[in-house]
Amino acid sequence: MSFSCIPAVLRWRLAALRGQCYFEQRKFLLAQQDFIYALHELPAASILTDERHHELTILHLQLAGTYRELQQLDAALDHYKTTLQMINSQTPLGYSAEAHWGIALIASTQVAQPLPLANSSLAAHTKAQEDQLRTALAHALRSGFSQQQRHEHAR
Repeated sequence: MSFSCIPAVLRWRLAALRGQCYFEQRKFLLAQQDFIYALHELPAASILTDERHHELTILHLQLAGTYRELQQLDAALDHYKTTLQMINSQTPLGYSAEAHWGIALIASTQVAQPLPLANSSLAAHTKAQEDQLRTALAHALRSGFSQQQRHEHAR
């Protein structure tokens, strides 16, 4: 499909939707391309409407998940943090839970990374691992808390 034939105001939404389809099919490189394209095609708006804010939050969350699946952890972390910064009173609690859970997964993955060879002591590496584990635990707890609030709110 060529996006050039599609009106600019719809182009980013269709790219994001196709990216979501690719993600569900576990075609993460194609999903990543479409999500990045969607971010670049997002029309500039002086005022971010609630609807566009919601869609943009989802887009960052989906791109973060895609980066995580591709083991591009720094980029994933950036988009999870962007998602958390975008959360407001109108944002579904599940988005917060998903972003915190993603950060927890990244932090726990980084704990398992081997000791760098240059300029690093075992003590410094152990301290960094402990910090990552604390980060993972904190975000996992926040994710659980957000999920609990979501379920209580649904009652």
